[in-house]
Amino acid sequence: MMKNVIRLLMVMILVGSLFLVGCSNTEEPEVVEEPVVEEVAEPEPEPEPEPEPEPECEYQVIGVESEDAYEVLVINNTGVDIVEFSIRTTLEQEFPENMMQAEETFEDGETARLFYESTEPEEDEAAEEIEFAINVDYIARIVLADEREFELHSFAMDDVDVEGTITILIEEEVAFIEFESVELGELISTLDQELGIRAMREAEAQAAAEAAAAEAAAAEAAANAPAPAPEQAPPPPPAQDTEICLPDDVVINWD
Repeated sequence: MMKNVIRLLMVMILVGSLFLVGCSNTEEPEVVEEPVVEEVAEPEPEPEPEPEPEPECEYQVIGVESEDAYEVLVINNTGVDIVEFSIRTTLEQEFPENMMQAEETFEDGETARLFYESTEPEEDEAAEEIEFAINVDYIARIVLADEREFELHSFAMDDVDVEGTITILIEEEVAFIEFESVELGELISTLDQELGIRAMREAEAQAAAEAAAAEAAAAEAAANAPAPAPEQAPPPPPAQDTEICLPDDVVINWD
């Protein structure tokens, strides 16, 4: 009996010691203080810098810039350098002097900025009385480095936007232009027009040559024709006897 009591006491002491050890190893969780985050005002975003304007292309200049001048970009796609350039209206008979500077060349494949100011005829009272409008057209003349010369009809100085272009080309030995028409809103080519003008001029030249040949042949035939026989003077009229008839009562005294 005594042994059982001792065993019970020993078990209780052992359980109590284990309980004390378990409690001593239990630590209270540490309290971690959250750091205080100070609110910092976000800086206002800096305005984006405005994009710098693209530098304007430095084009070759043909003509003289002025407030009243037409301005258009011209592209040389002829395959040959241009050494002379001039423009006139259909109201003028002769082309002005070369609009390019001395010894200047408008190279093939390059773009030039063209300025042209037309010389309007002086207005008079008679012109103001005309009720119909005269359609003024522009004609350009170019001379190439290989000495070929062309005229470009319907050179649309007044039908192209400021940033629009007029392209000069050559096909079938004919120079023509292409441009975006402001009035029609479509691409215009003057190739057919230039071919028609060339055909008309060739027909006129052939007709003039045939007329000159016919005139020369007529002149040659007239020169080779035998000279006409000289005209003979008509024979004198036959002599007539002159008899004087006097009345019977008239006596002539011959003494």
